[in-house]
Amino acid sequence: MQRAITALALLLLGACASPDHQLLTLVERRLAFAPEVAWAKFQKNLPVYDPIREAAVLSGIEEKSTRDFFAAQMQASRRIQAKLITDWENGSPLPGHPALDLKNQIRPSIDSIDQAQRSAIARGAKPPAQTRIDQLTAELLEPVGKTTARIWSLESR
Repeated sequence: MQRAITALALLLLGACASPDHQLLTLVERRLAFAPEVAWAKFQKNLPVYDPIREAAVLSGIEEKSTRDFFAAQMQASRRIQAKLITDWENGSPLPGHPALDLKNQIRPSIDSIDQAQRSAIARGAKPPAQTRIDQLTAELLEPVGKTTARIWSLESR
């Protein structure tokens, strides 16, 4: 059901926005999953970096700028995950909900976003610069030391 809702939201988003705007919105949505990924990995004691997963995301992407774009998003996600996990290990409040299943719940949603990003790029969207992805990451990391409320709320975008 969640996957169907995500797919519908992505379809509606695509119909309402220019490819560049859609791509930036999708970057925000993808990064907004980082706290859920972190929580799932924290609960299962999994490492933040998963080279097999990252290679799978990048497989089939020939264009260097597109590969760099996806690699930058994954790097940004790892930064957010690492910060959250470190904070939780040091006694910051834990999320008040059970962790979602990484393989069956979180990753299919991220894969849908990745596919929508590839479609936007195919329609002519220009991947945002590394500096823009860094800025979005900083915005997500800013409240982490105080509260994770802002990060968790981004999922509703």
